[in-house]
Amino acid sequence: MSAATSSASTTHATGSLQDPTKLSSWVTEAQDAKKTPLLFSCIYGIYLLGRIVVLLVANALKKRESQAEKDAKCSECPTARSRILELEQRVRIAELSARDANSRAERFAVQVRRANELAEEFQRRAMAVEERVGDWRNFEFSANEVGSLHSPQTPSRHSPASSAQSQPDSLKTQIKQSRVVSWTRSISRSVRRAVRPRRHKRSETLEAGQQFSKVRNSRSN
Repeated sequence: MSAATSSASTTHATGSLQDPTKLSSWVTEAQDAKKTPLLFSCIYGIYLLGRIVVLLVANALKKRESQAEKDAKCSECPTARSRILELEQRVRIAELSARDANSRAERFAVQVRRANELAEEFQRRAMAVEERVGDWRNFEFSANEVGSLHSPQTPSRHSPASSAQSQPDSLKTQIKQSRVVSWTRSISRSVRRAVRPRRHKRSETLEAGQQFSKVRNSRSN
């Protein structure tokens, strides 16, 4: 009984033990674990190579498309250049028109200044004419007074006929009156100059006056 149990235990022990020629499972797993990084690196390298090839092909296709677009654009280049030249010409024409407008505005401003200056001159002349007409009216009044003193037939200043004659009918009469006033003033000045005795003749006039007074006194005596 004991022998049988010992043999069974030995057989069970030997059955549980593996064959020394065969590798255990954990050894194979360890060997497989060593091989997996190599496999993974190979697979990843192949993936990267495929990705690089795909990128190169895509770049080549893009270059072909861009070249085709460039060729199409070059076929349209003459029309684009002509349009660019037309736009440049329009811009130049617009600049020239702007310069002409500025020069015209400056000329218009100069003309406005000249017109203002002429208007001021005309106003001054009108004021001068009015002053001359006023002087002429004063002179006419004094002449009427003197005429009424010398000749009683002359109409008075307050009569309607004299007032109607004194008022000018138009601008021509006013200009004539102003000329007459200037002439009368010049004549009065010349008369005053002629009447005034000169310095070297004052002694002669005094002597003549003394002689005349002596003769008069002798006659009265």
